[in-house]
Amino acid sequence: MSRAAWISTIVGCIVSITNCCVQKKKINEYYHKYLKYHKFTLSIIVIITAIICFNTYLLKQDSANGRILIWKIAITNSVKYPWGVGLGNFAGTYGKMQSEYFSEKGHNDTEIKIAGAPDYAFNEYIQILIESGYISLLFFILLNGYSLYKAYQTKKYPAIAAITALLTFALFSYPFSVLPILIVYTFLVAWCNTSNYSPKWKRTKQKNSISIILLIIMLSSTLYLVKDSYGSYTAYKAWEKQKIYFNAGIYEDIIPEYQRLYPWLKDNKRFLFEYAQCLSKSKQYFQSNEIIKEAIKISGDPAFYNIAGKNYQAMKNYHKAEKYYLQSIHTVPNRLYPYYLLVKLYKEIGDEKKSKKYASILLQKEPKVPSTAIKEMRTEIKKILEMNNENNHDLTKFKEIYK
Repeated sequence: MSRAAWISTIVGCIVSITNCCVQKKKINEYYHKYLKYHKFTLSIIVIITAIICFNTYLLKQDSANGRILIWKIAITNSVKYPWGVGLGNFAGTYGKMQSEYFSEKGHNDTEIKIAGAPDYAFNEYIQILIESGYISLLFFILLNGYSLYKAYQTKKYPAIAAITALLTFALFSYPFSVLPILIVYTFLVAWCNTSNYSPKWKRTKQKNSISIILLIIMLSSTLYLVKDSYGSYTAYKAWEKQKIYFNAGIYEDIIPEYQRLYPWLKDNKRFLFEYAQCLSKSKQYFQSNEIIKEAIKISGDPAFYNIAGKNYQAMKNYHKAEKYYLQSIHTVPNRLYPYYLLVKLYKEIGDEKKSKKYASILLQKEPKVPSTAIKEMRTEIKKILEMNNENNHDLTKFKEIYK
C-alpha cells in the first residue's frame, strides 16, 4: 500500500527497459514505422497515466494532502534558514513553522484536520534544504546528476535504473533515514563513479598502498562506531528496564537512572518525554522544562508544550502556561487536550470569559480520532460549565434579594 514505492518501482523499470532491453536503433525504427499511430498512442498513455495518478491520490487522500501541507509550509519558510537548522532538527523546526502558520487566520478546516507532528519531511530534497541549506541541496543534486552521467558514459544501466528509482522514492518518503537504504545508495553512487578499466601498471603500482590506507581507515571507523554503538546499546537496554517503573507511575525513584542515561539518549524524543514527565510528576518543574527545551529542538510533538504549560501552571506562572498551551494548539490544531488544559487554567485564575470560550470549542470541535479520554474530558468540562451556570444563577438571585 505504499504509493511512493509503486511509483519509484515503475519509474525504475521504465528506465531499465529503455536503457538495457531496447536498442536505440530499434526505437528509431519503431518510431518512424508507426509514426501515424504515434500521437494516438501517446494520448492514450497520457490519459491512462492521469487516471492512475488520480486514483493513487484518492487511495489515501488525507495522507497525500498531509504531505502537501508539510511541503508547502517547509518550502515557504526555507528562506529563513539558508544555511539549514542542523542535521536531525527538522521535526523541531517544522513544529515551530506549523505553529506560526496556524496562528494566522484564514486556514481551512481541511488543513487543520490533516495537520500532524511529522518526524520527516516525506521528501528528502526538502529535508536536506531545511536541515543543511541551499548549498547542500545543490551539492546533492549535482552529485547525483554527475553520477548518472558517469554511469551512462560507462554503460552501467542497472545503476542508473536503481538510483533513478531511489531518487524518485525520495520525492515522497524518507529513504535516507533508513540505514540499509542509505548504505545501498552509497554503494550505487560509488559504482557509478568507478572506472571499468584501470591500466595494469597503475593497478600493480598502487595496489598495496591503497589497500593499506583503506584498511586502516575502515578498521579505525569500525572500532569507533562499535565503541559508540555499544554505549548506546547498553543505554537502550537499561532504558527498557526503567520503562516498567515509568508505566507503573514510580517516577521519583527512576530519575537518577534517567539522568545517567541522558547523555546517550538525548536525541531520542520518547526518552526525553519520559524524563521530562518524571521530573514534572516529582514536582521538579524547572528541571523538567530544561529537558523540554532540548526536546523541542528535535521534535514538533505538542505534548512537550503541554507538559511545559503544566509545569508553569504549577509554579503559578500563568502567563507562560497560557503561552505554551496556545503553542500546542497552533502546532497541531486538531488535538483537543490543550483546549481542556486552557479551560482548567482559566478556571483556576478566574477568567470565566476565556474559560467558556475554550470550553465551547472543546465541546463543538470534532476529534480526529475519537477516544474514551475525549469523552471523559468533555464530561468534566460540561460539569464545570453547569457549576458556573448554577453559581451565576445564585449570584443573580442574591443580588435581586439584596435590592
